[in-house]
Amino acid sequence: MNPPDVRPGPPEAPSDPPAPAVSWTLLLVAVGVLAWTRVFTTWFAQDDFRWLLRAAEHGTAPLGALRVLSMSLYFRALYALAGARPVAYHAVGLALHITTGLLLFRVLARRLPAGAAAAAAAVFLTSPALFEALHWVSAIAELMCGAFLALAAWLLLGRTLASWVRPWLAVVAYALALLSKEIAVGAAPVLALLQWRCGGGGRGARALLTLALAALAASAASGAWEMGAGAPYALSPQAALLNLPAFVAAATAAGAAWREASDLAWGRTALAQVFGWTVLAVWLAALVARRSAPAWLSFAWFLGLLAPVLALERQFYFYYVYAALPGLVASVAFLIAGAGAPAPGATRRAWPRAAGGVVVALVVAQAVALEARATSWLAATPLPSDFVLRRAFIARNAIADLAQHRDALGPRVVLLGQQPVEAAWQGASTTAPTDYARDPWWDENVRGALSDGEALRLMFPTVREAIFKPWLEPVDTASTIVPYRIDGHLEVTDYASFVGVPDLAAPATLTEHLARAGRFINRRLFTEALRELLAARTLAPDHPDVLVNLGALQSNMGDSTAALATLEHAVAVTPRDVDALYNLGLIQWRLGRPAEARATWARLLARAPGSDLAQRVRELMAGRAN
Repeated sequence: MNPPDVRPGPPEAPSDPPAPAVSWTLLLVAVGVLAWTRVFTTWFAQDDFRWLLRAAEHGTAPLGALRVLSMSLYFRALYALAGARPVAYHAVGLALHITTGLLLFRVLARRLPAGAAAAAAAVFLTSPALFEALHWVSAIAELMCGAFLALAAWLLLGRTLASWVRPWLAVVAYALALLSKEIAVGAAPVLALLQWRCGGGGRGARALLTLALAALAASAASGAWEMGAGAPYALSPQAALLNLPAFVAAATAAGAAWREASDLAWGRTALAQVFGWTVLAVWLAALVARRSAPAWLSFAWFLGLLAPVLALERQFYFYYVYAALPGLVASVAFLIAGAGAPAPGATRRAWPRAAGGVVVALVVAQAVALEARATSWLAATPLPSDFVLRRAFIARNAIADLAQHRDALGPRVVLLGQQPVEAAWQGASTTAPTDYARDPWWDENVRGALSDGEALRLMFPTVREAIFKPWLEPVDTASTIVPYRIDGHLEVTDYASFVGVPDLAAPATLTEHLARAGRFINRRLFTEALRELLAARTLAPDHPDVLVNLGALQSNMGDSTAALATLEHAVAVTPRDVDALYNLGLIQWRLGRPAEARATWARLLARAPGSDLAQRVRELMAGRAN
């Protein structure tokens, strides 16, 4: 009798090597916490208020919406537990970041010495490229996406669970990464390859499912984001040639940008471009020379997770490298320490002794760069250099000041900025002098920091409508008026108190009309100021002060036709008045008539070559010429 036909099953996966020393894990946790302690001092800013407000109002994301896990479910759950306390959100973010670092460590420790794996994880944990991802609450999408992708890789490369369970859990982890942020589509090729190499009866189905999930997320993203020409997420193939080296430079040397207010501006500098291309060339040369399969696979991970954002023309942020960065540090670690699992009975290749000192120095340098960026302030204004810290600083000041006047806030709040109104009146501006240099982003910074007023609706439930306006109008008489400064500090008052000019209907002299107009302009009551100047013109049709300031006000209110006519009249009446000449030239310049403006300003330069107005004219013409 023949013995039964017993077919051999798939070979058992090798068991995990002994767990890396607990001391390495504890050391990495300590490194992560110490490097990012300052995140607990950063407040909410900009988009944070939008997601928090939706959570407070129990808003739900539509089925199939992007980032439903990170920007909807996460905020709803944490708001229910912690309310509007930024410390709780930063604690979760930091915990996710450290978890990603530990998963990276465990994956690398299967093929590299524990010290080499820990070194790579420490470099990732302290990378200055991740500054905004850790400090900005809304960057939870990056942190969740990176953590779930790291989990998927660990499940596919680890051996802690039954072989048929791990790869299917990896598919689930990848789906969660896609629901956190759609940039995870870039990991699909590597994860599909790992699924195939895992073997098992369903490896083809798992690989295809991984690719299908990525295709579904990519399709949803392409329909959700505005990617046409001129749109916020406009795509351009040429942009990839600038963004690729910029991302490589950010991933390896973002600490050099500690005083930069814009990631995009730094990434476009010649130094960043040259450095990025150089690093990429050296990296590729090392990959070719070493022929390390894990190093190449890690390179593919890095490049794949940047691919979805490489062609964006104007959207360039360091935190885009978050999920990709483990690929870079892993690839370099494999290239330095050797790659591949050791042969049976052999020992792992030793980690070069000199590399340990270099890594320690690098981690310390990155920690110093993090501290430098966290404490850097703009030279021209009392605000932090970092964009996220700046807006969080502004929002915290504004909400703290508003909280002191909570009872005075009505259902409709009008917020007024301090952007000056350019006009020459007796050689100076018609607005009160400020302590800050003129910056076109003054009002926009505060508006962005408070998420177009959503911060007020979140923090003060009595406020149903918060509006940012350049000036007040009669419709605002029943509103709470809140003038604010560039740093977010503000005042709370009502319309009558803010106006502060009694008996407006009584007859007034020319001098009184001009005084009222000046006061209204200072308080950004442009409609009232216009009324006063028009009344003054009826009393003195050819008065130069009336005409100059009326023309400047009409210009700033957007009525360029009336402004041009008024200022031309002013110059015709007083052809030697430098204020009239300056303002007429300015409106001509803004209307795209540079030849007329130069001719007008030539008369001013001949009349008063050493005046402040003449200097402004030279700066304007030089700026346009350059």
